[in-house]
Amino acid sequence: IPFGNKIVKNSSSTGRRWQPSLNFNASNEYMLSWSEFAVDNSDIHLNIFDDSHNSILSNELKANDDSLGAISINPQMAVSTDWYNLIVFEDRRNDAGDIYIQTISNAGIRLYSNIKVNQDNDAVLQTEPAIAASIDLKKSLVTWVDNRDINAVSGQRIFARFGTEFGLFSENEFLVSDSLQTALKKSPQAAINSSGKALIVWLDKRLGRDHIYGQWIASNGSLDGADFMVSDSLSDSTITDLQVAVDNSSNFYVTYVEKQQTPRVIKSIQFLGDGSLGAAFTKEFPVGGIIIEQSAVAVKSNGNIIVIFGVNDTYRRLYLAEYSSAGVELTAPFEILDMTNIDAVDPYVAVSNNDYVSVTWVDTRNGNKEIYTQLFDNLLTPINGNNKVSVDSPEFMQTPVTTAHNGRVWYSWADPRANGLNIYANNSIYLATDIDDSQQNIPSGFELIQNYPNPFNPSTEIAFRLPEKAFVTISVYNMLGQHVKTLVESDLSAGVHKTTWDATNQFNNRVASGIYFYKMETEEFIEMKKMMLLK
Repeated sequence: IPFGNKIVKNSSSTGRRWQPSLNFNASNEYMLSWSEFAVDNSDIHLNIFDDSHNSILSNELKANDDSLGAISINPQMAVSTDWYNLIVFEDRRNDAGDIYIQTISNAGIRLYSNIKVNQDNDAVLQTEPAIAASIDLKKSLVTWVDNRDINAVSGQRIFARFGTEFGLFSENEFLVSDSLQTALKKSPQAAINSSGKALIVWLDKRLGRDHIYGQWIASNGSLDGADFMVSDSLSDSTITDLQVAVDNSSNFYVTYVEKQQTPRVIKSIQFLGDGSLGAAFTKEFPVGGIIIEQSAVAVKSNGNIIVIFGVNDTYRRLYLAEYSSAGVELTAPFEILDMTNIDAVDPYVAVSNNDYVSVTWVDTRNGNKEIYTQLFDNLLTPINGNNKVSVDSPEFMQTPVTTAHNGRVWYSWADPRANGLNIYANNSIYLATDIDDSQQNIPSGFELIQNYPNPFNPSTEIAFRLPEKAFVTISVYNMLGQHVKTLVESDLSAGVHKTTWDATNQFNNRVASGIYFYKMETEEFIEMKKMMLLK
């Protein structure tokens, strides 16, 4: 299977780039986002690519839209519909740091402007955003670490907020962690199952050392009980690599590494779809005296758990194993590397929708730190040998990530070969597919999307979807049913489109505040929605 050459994914050639995040949409395209430092500030940049690495956007898109040049870092992504992708990030345009979200369509249209997720206006730090989304339920969930005072009591807490699949918010943010527990917190993670129940987990020092705490959220968005300790208060004290995932049966899995125990262990705890405790297991590396230093974990569609053991055995080695949710060994740990006397660190693992497994890591077999990969089929049979993700050999390579979908596996990483750290990507086909990607990009039906912001002043954006080429009219009316202005009146291709109303009439005069209606009409479709203009 040819891996080809590396491809530079950022279009600029200067500055520094880091924190790459990679995800697939339902059209088998991949979106790549990263932090980019230029003119003394950091921004969030992104682009969307098809299977052949062709840019869907003619130029990479900057996700943060502030005009101040404020620092924007730490992007995280989730696919929210067949057409939309959500990006959350930290941003300092207002104060020490807020959480913002941006919605991007598969066609590269930035839907609406950046939307601030946290609702406070104090100059306090919000950081470490994480996002989960459910395509079936058309909802998203953002969580973060928050430093605001509550009832004049300072400290760190975990907040969250539910949104739509378009990154819009009609519900208020809410406190996730116990308001009286103000110890340091970090690494929040979230997952949503098919019934709408959500689990947020994080690391919390309320007992002096990092422990995992969790909070259930009911499908109606309310807290379901109090926050609770997930990790073992007696045996767990030095926790890393916290992850949460959901299988196809709506079961949740919390996995982590406990480094204080002797020997070190990887732990998995299953929670059933109703929130009750399911199976759990603890696994040490089966060869005595060998220390677990790192791990990577992914959950297959049936709930089986793929574990990568990163161990120190004279050299740093990687082993792969598969366990049932109860810890039954289905595949004994076997070595991933096809060479000896080399170091391999920073493993990352992904499971595709057909249960193929992709592993990446940083490898020193050629002297420099380079990123290698190994692919396994659904029976964990290796497909070919270890492969370097790039034919070039830069000074070093770092932060590998991988994902796989519909017979194609992707890799992304950072290296400094061209004027600072740049973001690179490459891919490989492992199963033939007859998917017509061009057809996957077409919306399944007509849709008029709620305007944002709403209420608004001075302007608002209106987005709409077309499953086929159509003559479209979008007009604004007042409460009396009188025509105010036509915003769109033309033939448009299938896809996602948007327009803006600046609160003026057909003569370009400002209209009075109040309730207005906007209507979308085609030969086959009519829909009207309400919006409010504020003074």
